[in-house]
Amino acid sequence: MGRAVFGILVGLLLTPAFAGAGSPAFAGTGALPVAKRTLKDQSPIYTIAIAYPRTGDARIDADILTTVNNNAAGFKKEAISSHDS
Repeated sequence: MGRAVFGILVGLLLTPAFAGAGSPAFAGTGALPVAKRTLKDQSPIYTIAIAYPRTGDARIDADILTTVNNNAAGFKKEAISSHDS
């Protein structure tokens, strides 16, 4: 599971819309302004840096942040349990 979560996180970081490589992929009329945010956490066992978009739409941003936090929590749990084994 840890490798799957890590793969997802790396995939998100390498996606142009999340990595800040220009404008959002679907920018057009009525598009939300997208700002790049980063969740960072570090311990002696792991280092996490997840880049994610902030759109300014409270519902979308809350959903994205919940997903980012859940992914980070899963990664931390897996890292700690693998380290303690």
